[in-house]
Amino acid sequence: MGLLAAAVSGPLPTHDWQFWVATICALAAAGWLVRRLYRSLTSHRRADSKRVELTLDRKAVPYGSQSRPDDQ
Repeated sequence: MGLLAAAVSGPLPTHDWQFWVATICALAAAGWLVRRLYRSLTSHRRADSKRVELTLDRKAVPYGSQSRPDDQ
Protein backbone atom coordinates (compact mmCIF):
# COMPACT_ATOMS: atom_id res chain seq x y z
CA MET A 1 0.00 0.00 0.00
CA GLY A 2 2.99 2.29 0.46
CA LEU A 3 3.86 2.40 -3.25
CA LEU A 4 0.26 2.86 -4.27
CA ALA A 5 -0.26 5.65 -1.74
CA ALA A 6 2.93 7.40 -2.90
CA ALA A 7 1.93 7.15 -6.56
CA VAL A 8 -1.56 8.48 -5.96
CA SER A 9 -0.74 11.12 -3.36
CA GLY A 10 1.00 13.68 -5.56
CA PRO A 11 3.03 14.61 -8.61
CA LEU A 12 6.07 12.68 -9.77
CA PRO A 13 9.38 13.52 -8.07
CA THR A 14 10.96 14.99 -11.18
CA HIS A 15 13.43 16.98 -9.05
CA ASP A 16 15.06 13.78 -7.76
CA TRP A 17 17.97 12.38 -9.85
CA GLN A 18 17.19 8.83 -8.69
CA PHE A 19 13.76 9.11 -10.29
CA TRP A 20 15.37 9.84 -13.66
CA VAL A 21 17.93 7.04 -13.34
CA ALA A 22 15.19 4.52 -12.48
CA THR A 23 12.98 5.84 -15.29
CA ILE A 24 15.74 5.53 -17.88
CA CYS A 25 16.56 1.99 -16.71
CA ALA A 26 12.91 0.98 -16.84
CA LEU A 27 12.45 2.47 -20.33
CA ALA A 28 15.60 0.75 -21.60
CA ALA A 29 14.44 -2.60 -20.21
CA ALA A 30 10.96 -2.16 -21.70
CA GLY A 31 12.46 -1.22 -25.06
CA TRP A 32 14.72 -4.26 -25.01
CA LEU A 33 11.76 -6.55 -24.23
CA VAL A 34 9.62 -5.04 -26.98
CA ARG A 35 12.47 -5.38 -29.48
CA ARG A 36 13.05 -9.04 -28.55
CA LEU A 37 9.34 -9.80 -28.77
CA TYR A 38 9.04 -8.09 -32.15
CA ARG A 39 12.10 -9.91 -33.54
CA SER A 40 10.86 -13.29 -32.29
CA LEU A 41 7.45 -12.76 -33.88
CA THR A 42 8.89 -11.70 -37.23
CA SER A 43 11.87 -14.07 -37.40
CA HIS A 44 9.93 -16.89 -39.09
CA ARG A 45 9.17 -14.59 -42.02
CA ARG A 46 12.80 -13.98 -42.94
CA ALA A 47 13.78 -15.36 -46.32
CA ASP A 48 17.51 -14.76 -45.95
CA SER A 49 18.22 -17.88 -43.92
CA LYS A 50 21.23 -19.88 -45.04
CA ARG A 51 20.93 -23.57 -45.85
CA VAL A 52 23.80 -25.79 -44.88
CA GLU A 53 24.83 -29.20 -46.13
CA LEU A 54 24.54 -32.18 -43.80
CA THR A 55 27.49 -34.57 -43.94
CA LEU A 56 27.96 -38.00 -42.40
CA ASP A 57 31.32 -39.71 -42.71
CA ARG A 58 32.42 -36.94 -45.11
CA LYS A 59 29.58 -37.76 -47.52
CA ALA A 60 26.77 -35.33 -48.30
CA VAL A 61 23.31 -36.45 -47.22
CA PRO A 62 20.37 -34.90 -49.09
CA TYR A 63 17.61 -33.24 -47.08
CA GLY A 64 14.56 -35.38 -46.50
CA SER A 65 16.50 -38.58 -46.91
CA GLN A 66 14.97 -41.33 -44.79
CA SER A 67 17.71 -43.88 -45.50
CA ARG A 68 20.65 -44.20 -43.15
CA PRO A 69 24.23 -44.96 -44.21
CA ASP A 70 25.46 -48.48 -43.71
CA ASP A 71 27.20 -49.01 -40.37
CA GLN A 72 29.58 -51.81 -41.34
